[in-house]
Amino acid sequence: MRAAWRLAISSLLARRLRTGLLAGAVGLSAALIVAVACAMASVTATIEDRVAATIGAADLRVRDVGDERFDESVIEIVRAWSEVVAAAPRSEAPLPLMPPAGGPAVTALGVGVEPGPENRIRKPVLSSGRPVAADNEVVLDPALVDELGVELGDTLAVARFGEPISLTVVGVAPRQPFSMAVTRPQAWVTRDTLARIAPGKGAPLRVDLALREGVDPTEYAERRSSDLPAGVLVEPTARVTSGLGDTVRANQIGLAIWSTLAFLAAAFIILTGLTTSVAERQRELAITRCIGASRAQVGAAQLFVGGALGLLGSALGVPLGIALAWLASVIYAEHLPAGLKIPALWIVASIAGGIASGLIGALWPAWKAASTSPMAAMRSSAERLRPRALALLAGAGVALLVFQAVMMLASDDGQVAYWTYVLLGAPAMFIGYFLLGAPTAAVVGAVVCAPVAAVMRVPRRLLVAGLRSTLLRHGFTAGSLMAGLGLMTAIWTNGRSLLDDWIGAIDFPDAFVHAIRGVDEPSRQAIADLPFVTDTCAITLQNLDTQSFGVRALRAVGSTFIGFEVEPFFRMTSLDWIDGDPETAKQRLLEGGAILVAREFTVAHGIGVGDTFPVTHNGTDWEFKVVGVVGSPGLDLVSKYFDVGKEFRDQALHAVFGSRGDLIERFGNDAVQFIQIDLADDIDDEEAMRRIRAQLAGTLLSAGSGREIKSTISDIGTNTLRIVSSVAIMAILIACFGVGNVVVAGIDARRFEMGVLRAVGAGGPMLARLVVAEVLVVALTACVLGAAMGLQASWAGAELYRMLAGLSLRLRPPLGPIALGWGIVIGLSLLAAAPAAWTLARQRPRALLSATRG
Repeated sequence: MRAAWRLAISSLLARRLRTGLLAGAVGLSAALIVAVACAMASVTATIEDRVAATIGAADLRVRDVGDERFDESVIEIVRAWSEVVAAAPRSEAPLPLMPPAGGPAVTALGVGVEPGPENRIRKPVLSSGRPVAADNEVVLDPALVDELGVELGDTLAVARFGEPISLTVVGVAPRQPFSMAVTRPQAWVTRDTLARIAPGKGAPLRVDLALREGVDPTEYAERRSSDLPAGVLVEPTARVTSGLGDTVRANQIGLAIWSTLAFLAAAFIILTGLTTSVAERQRELAITRCIGASRAQVGAAQLFVGGALGLLGSALGVPLGIALAWLASVIYAEHLPAGLKIPALWIVASIAGGIASGLIGALWPAWKAASTSPMAAMRSSAERLRPRALALLAGAGVALLVFQAVMMLASDDGQVAYWTYVLLGAPAMFIGYFLLGAPTAAVVGAVVCAPVAAVMRVPRRLLVAGLRSTLLRHGFTAGSLMAGLGLMTAIWTNGRSLLDDWIGAIDFPDAFVHAIRGVDEPSRQAIADLPFVTDTCAITLQNLDTQSFGVRALRAVGSTFIGFEVEPFFRMTSLDWIDGDPETAKQRLLEGGAILVAREFTVAHGIGVGDTFPVTHNGTDWEFKVVGVVGSPGLDLVSKYFDVGKEFRDQALHAVFGSRGDLIERFGNDAVQFIQIDLADDIDDEEAMRRIRAQLAGTLLSAGSGREIKSTISDIGTNTLRIVSSVAIMAILIACFGVGNVVVAGIDARRFEMGVLRAVGAGGPMLARLVVAEVLVVALTACVLGAAMGLQASWAGAELYRMLAGLSLRLRPPLGPIALGWGIVIGLSLLAAAPAAWTLARQRPRALLSATRG
C-alpha cells in the first residue's frame, strides 16, 4: 500500500492546477451537501413555527360535545396514550382585573394553561416579555394593556371576594390586525391560578394533543374515541384538516432527495476529473507497470486519490457549508425567523458522504488504470468513443430511467415508495442521466455545432473533430453540470404546483363581516353596494331541538341549523366532499328539505348521506334528508386567523348546513350573523378592508380579510423557493470547477495540435474561441439533461406528495426559472473556461510545440 500511496501523491502533485480545481470542486460539493441540509432544516423550522403560531402545532383536540367543561381525569387518560408526546389542557373563565390607577374592573376572558405542555405545542410569540411560567403571572392582550394602562412588571389586583389575588404582568401578546373587535380580550394565566380566581370553573374545556411523528391523527382519533367518557370527543385540529401539517412533513421529502443528489453530483465531479487524469497519464502508468508496479497498486492509487479528495473536501466543506447556510440565514433573516438550524445527523452523513463520493468517483478510473495493458497505454493517439459503446451507454441510461419510473409506480404505500425512491429511484435516475451525457452530447453537437461555429467564428470541422475526440469526457462534464439545473427545475416545478394546487384549492371568500347580534339589511346592502364587492353570501344560525342524538335526562338536546345562500356559497367556498355528489347535493339544497353535515357530525352520531334528520321548532316537526358529508379547509384556516366562523368550528358536531330558503320558509328566521364577501381583482386588499370597515363604522360589525391568509401562506412558499434556489445555483457553480478542470486538461492534451495550428496561421484569439465554443456545446448538453432530469424528478416528487401528504399536484414547469437556470449554466460555464482560453491565446507557437505535458 506504500507504493500506492506514493503513486497517489505523485498524481496529486504532478498537475497542481488541476488538483486544486478538483479539490475545490470536491470541497464545495461537501459544502453544498451541508448547506442543503442546514438550509432545508432552517426553512422547515420556519414553516413549522409559522404554522404553530398561526393555527397551533397540535394534531388532535379533546373537548366536550357541547363545549362544556369536563372532568380532570380525561387529562390523565390522554397523557397515558403512548403515541401522545404532549397534552396541553386549557380552561376559560371570566377574569375581572382592577386598573392600577383606579376605576371599574375590566373583565377579560381568562385562559388557564399549563406552561410546559402549552409552550411545547404552541411556540410562544409575544410582542414583549415572556410567556407565563408560574402562578400569579399574567400575559395580557394588547387591548387590555391599553385599557388597564399597565406595562411589564406592573401588578394587577383581581376583583373578587375572599382572599386577595394579585397578578404580575410578564408578557404582552402581539396585536392581531385581523382580530374581531367584538371578541373579549384575553389574559393568560396558569390553570391553578384561574381555578383559585374562579372556583368551579377551572376544569378543562379542551386538551390539545401532539402526537409522535408518523402517527396519522385522523385514524388515531377514530381508534381512541372509545377510550374517552361519554360526551367527550377527540378530533383532528385545523392543522390536520387544512393540510398544513402534512405539507410541513412532506417538506422533509426534498431534504433527503436533494441531499442524495448532492452526494452523487460530488461523486461524478470526482469521476470526471480522475478519468481525465488517467487518460492523460496513460504513458506514465504504462511505464510504472513496466518497471514493476502491479495492477492492484495502480488501481489502489486512484482509490487513494479519490479518498484523499473526499476527506479533504469534507474537512473544508463542512465548516464552509455551515458558514454559507449562516450567511443565507442572515441575508434572509426576515423570511427565516427561526434562524440557522444545524442537523447533527446530516452533518455526520455529509462527512461520510463526502468520503464515499470520492471513493465512488474513483472506482471507474481505478478499474480503467488497472485493466489497461502497458502496450495499449503506450499508444499516443486517443481512441474515440465507438458507436457501439455510445449505444450501450444510451441503453443503460434509458434502462435506469425506466427503473426509476417503475419503482415509483410499484407501490401505493407512501412509506415504501419514499424509501425506495431515496435509496434506489433517485440514484438510478441521476446515474441514468449521467450515462446519457455522451450520447446527448453527440446529438446536441450534431444539431448546434454549425450555428455555434458560425457565431464563434471558428472552423466547423475543427470544432466537430475536437468534440468527437473527447466525447466521453465532454459527456461526463455535462452530466456534472446538469445536477444544479435539474435541482432548480424540480424545486420550481414542484414548488409552484404546491402553491397553485394546494393554496389555490383552499378557496374561501376574500373578506368576512361578522356580528353577534346580526347584520341588519341596511348594513348588508351597504356592503353589497360597494363598487369593488362582486359577490356576497349571507349566513344565518338557528337553534333547533332534535332527538337524533338520543335522549338526555338533564338537558334539552339541540342542534344548530347554519343556513346559507346556496349559489353564492358554492361559488365562494371550497368544500371537501367526504361523501355525496356536489352537483346532486346542490340541486337538492335548492329544492329544499336537504342538509349537509360535517365530517365530525357523522363520526360522532353515525348519521350520513341518505339518512333523515328530524328537528322540532315551535312545536312543529320537520325532516331533512342528508345529501352530503363535507369539510372545509378554507374555513378551518379562517377560524384560526380570527374569530369569524367560530360557530362553524365549535358546533360542527351537532350543527347541520342547509339553505337560507328553508330557514326563512320553515322557521321564519331571516336574520344574518355572517356575510362572506368576494372582491374585485383590481382592488388592493388593504384598501378594500379600509373601505369596508369605514362603511361599518359606528356598528358592532367587524371585518376580516381572507386574501391576507392566502397571501401570507403563498409568500412563505415563494420565499422558500427563492432560498432553496440559491442552493441549486451553488451546485451549478461547483460543477463549473469541473468544467475548468476539463478545459485545462483538454488544452494540455492538445498542446501539440494547438501549436501546429498556430504555426500554420491560426491566431491565439481563434484558438481561445475554439475552446469557448466546445464549452458552449457542453453547457447546452447540460441544459438538455438538467431540464429532463428536473422534470422527471418533479413527477416523482408529485407522486410522493400524493402518497405521503394526500396532495394532488399538476405539473406545470415554470418557464421563467428554467430559462434562468439555462442562462446561469451557460454563463458560469463560459466564465469557468475564460481563464484557460485567455492563457492559451497568449502562448506562442514554439511554447505550445515544445512544452511537455504536466
